[in-house]
Formats: sequence, C-alpha cells, structure tokens
Amino acid sequence: MTAIYIPITKRFLITGLISTWARAIGEFGATIIFAGNLEGKTRTMPLAIYTAMQSDLNYALSLSVIMVMCSFIIIYLCRFMIKKDVDRF
Repeated sequence: MTAIYIPITKRFLITGLISTWARAIGEFGATIIFAGNLEGKTRTMPLAIYTAMQSDLNYALSLSVIMVMCSFIIIYLCRFMIKKDVDRF
C-alpha cells in the first residue's frame, strides 16, 4: 500500500523537504545574529556544532549524533503518547 502513495506524493515530499531546509537555514541565521554565540551563555546545539566544525570534526560529529538521537527519542515518545491516547478512546 505504501508503494502506491510514494509516487503520488513524491512532488509534495520534495517540496516539503526543500521548505524545511530553507526554514532551518533561516532559523540558524537568525539565531547566530540575534542570540549570539557566546559559549556557556547563548550557544545552542546547532551553533556549537557550527563552531566545532571549524576546529574539531570528531567533536562536531559527536554533537550531531547526540542531537539526532535526542530528536528521534522525542519523536518516538510523542508518537507513543499519541498512540496510547488514541487507543484509550
């Protein structure tokens, strides 16, 4: 069944990916300009990765993996809670 939906929605999926990427770049730019990049005060994880890329690639990759793992855990927990809530009704 999934094989049928992907060709139909391929154009919309690509458009969504491009829009998401553009939004992420815009948010990164706004964060680095307005919030700043002061270590220990205003540094966010994307800014820490960006700074680490200039000096220590392994550290930057480690931070990236941590960030991706946290994202997957949050998404999984949200989906689990939604499914649990739907099953209740």
